[in-house]
Amino acid sequence: MRKNLKGKEIGVGIVQRSNGTYMARFVDKFGNRRQKKSKKLQEVRQ
Repeated sequence: MRKNLKGKEIGVGIVQRSNGTYMARFVDKFGNRRQKKSKKLQEVRQ
């Protein structure tokens, strides 16, 4: 599991960048690699 800047675990495939934004990388149902960026962790988890 990855951790955020404060040391709290945030989940698999999610990272927090140095500027505070979260980024998630995943593979969609068509096999394409996607990434989503947001300031809110809840938006990235969806």
